[in-house]
Amino acid sequence: MEMEHYLEYIDNDVWKFIQNGNSKKRISVGKDGTVKVLPPITAALIHVVEKERKARTILLMAIPKEHLRRFHGMDDAKEIWEAIRIRFGGNANSKKMQKAILKQQYEAFTVSSSEGLEKGYERFQHLLSQLEAHGSPVSTEVANHKFLRSMPQ
Repeated sequence: MEMEHYLEYIDNDVWKFIQNGNSKKRISVGKDGTVKVLPPITAALIHVVEKERKARTILLMAIPKEHLRRFHGMDDAKEIWEAIRIRFGGNANSKKMQKAILKQQYEAFTVSSSEGLEKGYERFQHLLSQLEAHGSPVSTEVANHKFLRSMPQ
């Protein structure tokens, strides 16, 4: 999720390119059945190749070094993105467990007197955004009451 927001922020066109893939890639099939990607011949195709290269590079730079070997051989940014989502997205059980942990953290949330209002609020907002990302949004009214009750006397 953070990666999606980052990519959308730094270059929205690249993010759209990653999501939709390179539909303008020219491919040729030889007589022996081998598939070849043909070089670009127009300015528009050169621009698409540059977007593809930029998208691929950004994605590969975001992957931890110990996992880079798995993704390096992939040529298409959309293919890399799907592989990243599968590899780092987690399975249904881990997501369910993560959601349960977030709910527990929400229920037990308190702001200490040494933490202060601003840091406590930032931590609370982060927790709310994680809950929303995992499909458990909290209404604004309920969240406001919870935050006020969590403040130190």
